[in-house]
Amino acid sequence: MAHGEVTAKYKTALHLKLVDAAVAVIDGVWMDAGLYELGKFDISGISNATVTINGSNDAAKPADATHGRVLGTATADGFVEILVMPRWIKARVSVWVAGTISVLAMLRTAR
Repeated sequence: MAHGEVTAKYKTALHLKLVDAAVAVIDGVWMDAGLYELGKFDISGISNATVTINGSNDAAKPADATHGRVLGTATADGFVEILVMPRWIKARVSVWVAGTISVLAMLRTAR
């Protein structure tokens, strides 16, 4: 899989692989989350790294090198939950020393 790939799509949910086995600092790719209200991000593979979940409400898709606003940060494996989704989301490995990092986003509507 590649960074920013849709892994499953349902009537009220969308699963995205935002980061797939990263072994370096990466900016990530912006994905459209405009139809979804809630998000949970499953972050795994961190040995010594920092992952941020970033968001933007820009009208057009931001450039991938643009960081937007930090919605959550992880320095260990776990979940980050976002209760109000912005229009655009991405995961960014902002610091990397060790680990093979993956981030799965599970977005859903409130229904």
